[in-house]
Parts: sequence; C-alpha cells; structure tokens
Amino acid sequence: MSQTTVSLGGPTVGKAGDKADSGPHDIKSGFNQNSAQMPFGYGVAHGNGERAFALPSGASGTIEVAGINVYSYNHVRAGAVDAAGNQTGDLGSSGLLQNASIQLGVKGRFWVPVAHAVNYGDRPFCYV
Repeated sequence: MSQTTVSLGGPTVGKAGDKADSGPHDIKSGFNQNSAQMPFGYGVAHGNGERAFALPSGASGTIEVAGINVYSYNHVRAGAVDAAGNQTGDLGSSGLLQNASIQLGVKGRFWVPVAHAVNYGDRPFCYV
C-alpha cells in the first residue's frame, strides 16, 4: 500500500525530557529525593546520597546541575491498580513522585522546557 497523504505540519516536536536524536547519550539511574514532584526535562542536582537527586533550590549563587530528568515510558500513573489489586505508580500529575526511580541524562541532547527565547551559543541555566 502506498502513502496517499502528506502531513503539512512537519515532524512532531518531542516532549520535555525526550531524547532529541539518536546520537550518543549517557544516562545514569537514581531516585527522586524531593517531596515535590520532579518534572521531566528539568535540570536535577545531587541530593543526599550517591544515587539521590533533587530539583535545584536556592535563592542565589550557582548550583551544580547533575543532569536532565529523562522521560521514560516505564513510569505508571500513581493510583493505578495492578492485576493482583495492589496500588502502583510513581508518576503524579506534574512529574515523578518522591522515591521514584529516575533516568538522568548527563551527556547527549534532550528536549527541555525554556523560560524565554534561546539563541545559538547561549549558555544553559536552570531557574529555581
């Protein structure tokens, strides 16, 4: 069967936290130490522990960003019930819940939300 229609909208744009291309990526695993939900595509800082990560916080100064919270289909919406009738889920309405496992992109290209227009060569910053 041949293609009979062509989309005029162009390719779809990825969602926050998606890998931007098939280039090389370096991804670490860990868990969300925050009590707040951790949105995909946001910069994440080291928490208290080797594999603990949290959203950056602080009123001023520079905070080292460990990587980007990468989107994964492995997360389940909180409140779902599995076949045995147990409550499951680590995904809230705006991101990963506390103690949820996260995939942290430390090398590669990922889709991230931006606060304002970005120009080629701009340095990345995470707003807290």
